[in-house]
Amino acid sequence: MILGLILGISVLALAFAGYLISWVLKQNTGTPEMRKISDAIKQGAEAFLRRQNTTIVYLAIALAAIIFILYGFVRQHNANDPVKSTVQLAFWITLSFILGAACSVGSGYIGMWVSIRTNIRTASAAMTSLNGALQTALRGGAVSGLFVVALSLLGVAGLFGIISQLGIVDDPAKIPLLIAGYAFGASFVALFAQLGGGIYTKAADVGADLVGKVEAGIPEDDPRNPAVIADLVGDNVGDCAGRGADLFESTAAENIGAMILAGGLFAANPGVFKATQLLGVLMFPLVARAFGLIASIIGIMIVRTDEDKDPMAALNRGYYVTSVLASIGFFGSAYWLLRTERPGTEHAWLYFFFCGLIGVATSVAFVYITQYYTEYKYRPVKSIAEASQTGPATNIIAGIAVGFECTALPALVISTAIISSYYLGKNSGLQGAGLFGTAVATMGMLGTAAYILAMDTFGPITDNAGGIVEMSKQPEEIRVKTDRLDAVGNTTKALTKGYAVGSAALAAFLLWLGERRRREVLRWGGIILFGLATVQAALWQAVIANPLFNDEPVGRLVMLDALTIAFGLPALLYAGIAWLRLGPIELQWVARIAASGLAFLWLTLEIRHVFRGEVLTWGECGEAEWYAYSAAWLAFAGAGLAAGLKWRKDWLRRASLAGVGLVVAKVFVSDMAALGGVLRALSFLGLGGALVGIGYAYRRLRPLQQE
Repeated sequence: MILGLILGISVLALAFAGYLISWVLKQNTGTPEMRKISDAIKQGAEAFLRRQNTTIVYLAIALAAIIFILYGFVRQHNANDPVKSTVQLAFWITLSFILGAACSVGSGYIGMWVSIRTNIRTASAAMTSLNGALQTALRGGAVSGLFVVALSLLGVAGLFGIISQLGIVDDPAKIPLLIAGYAFGASFVALFAQLGGGIYTKAADVGADLVGKVEAGIPEDDPRNPAVIADLVGDNVGDCAGRGADLFESTAAENIGAMILAGGLFAANPGVFKATQLLGVLMFPLVARAFGLIASIIGIMIVRTDEDKDPMAALNRGYYVTSVLASIGFFGSAYWLLRTERPGTEHAWLYFFFCGLIGVATSVAFVYITQYYTEYKYRPVKSIAEASQTGPATNIIAGIAVGFECTALPALVISTAIISSYYLGKNSGLQGAGLFGTAVATMGMLGTAAYILAMDTFGPITDNAGGIVEMSKQPEEIRVKTDRLDAVGNTTKALTKGYAVGSAALAAFLLWLGERRRREVLRWGGIILFGLATVQAALWQAVIANPLFNDEPVGRLVMLDALTIAFGLPALLYAGIAWLRLGPIELQWVARIAASGLAFLWLTLEIRHVFRGEVLTWGECGEAEWYAYSAAWLAFAGAGLAAGLKWRKDWLRRASLAGVGLVVAKVFVSDMAALGGVLRALSFLGLGGALVGIGYAYRRLRPLQQE
């Protein structure tokens, strides 16, 4: 019954998403000029996602094969394994990995497919009413949110049900250990979707604004700017598909991690729960999340506004209703599945309900904090706008100051949520319930994930709608309406980034506590991804260095160029440092910034040449792009050299010097001839060797340093 309820609500949510798709597609598509712009956005977004997903599929198949080999034939069996055979363990972990990756890719694609068809319908609805445009954009965005959360639930519950029915595992509490690969598959896709889409959208956005608004002096989204379409495409692939994969990863990891801790809670309290309650305790995280889906559906459908009212107030009202209904769902789930009759523990379910309320309150706090720091009517944004009156220098100073300031409150909120939920669980009367309390708080925060993701996708839809209205030269009063929605959309996009950071922090904490087994998968996956990314990047750099490509117009290869940047340098750095455990968060952002800067540089060069009526070729931009990231490579290789000198390791010094030497040699090569390509390919390998050396020395010598 419990499993059937979860699967039934998940299927119901998918069916409702299908209804929303049908409703959106029935809306008016506007004028022929509007459809022409919309078709260009669709073509670009679908091309990007098709190429990105192709790369993900190839790498996922290779990684799945190696995971199977390592778990089935390399790793030794131990007594704590959920099954008796290593081959059986390898099969289910690999299968769950593939399903997790497939569900993440599928939910992201469907969400973006609807998003790029909702934008023109939102623009058309704005010609008649603000409320019509608001509802069209939100309901189109809700498809992404519902698919992400429902497929996450359906995948985990479905795998659990299949394994349970086949009788593969004697103890149902060990089933979550067998399907941990589902979360890793979701993480694998999120790595590419977030980095690929994020880098593309930032490069296109900055390039379009810099060349169009600053250099050419034309308005934003002006049809004379050739980069506007790339900018509008980037909104979809970054803020829709990329953020969807990010939250899919968080929900999948939280679902499985909470189930593992629930099994531990049941085992730590023999005699407190009835034997028949085991399934209910294990399924509690999924049941609570399923009720959150129903709450999100109701919240989405009640959103409406008047012509003279603030659209953000309508979205907030829907979110508050969703939060209240999700809290009621938590209350019912805790009373139904966690209630005990032993004296001293009979009120434990109430403690866990309050843990869930802490999670809901955390999500509401993140919404308030993000709105305060990003909405135009509050002090932070006003202070930045006021500072801009005296020039770009004071604008940058004020912006950085606000950026630093806005990180304090989220950190305090997350810390408070973790500590308070832990102590509530600890005082519930059950043994080992503190960690489970943090799991319940995480579920509370992610209980409204479907509605939050709907607001996130609302952002790129309204941004695209404004661009379509501007480029198709619609009346000014229509642009005023879309600008109001676009301003709200910018806030909701920022809101979801903050929400994703907070939920990921709680989910990572939960996963670290409850899923120690996953470290092996991450370690070997990092090794494999590191090698694949190195080879891919080296081959690509050698290919574009070939003289045959020097006369190829950059405009024909912008999409392939952006994807290669997104998958080459960031994947190389991120995968390597994830395996080496060498400050992954900080170095990931270094990789993002370096690759974003490179993509932005190439796009800007191309836009400038289009304005001048010229055709930019690879040969012309090769040296510029090389200088853009040679400094980043030198920094990493230099770090390896410093580590080798400090720890007196000759092999580390030699590897780092090789990386430095190859980079410097390429800088002095004045063209894109074959020699330059060979040196560039070798410098990738030299950088990889330097990173391996740094990580190895860090891991091996840090204990000595601490002593």
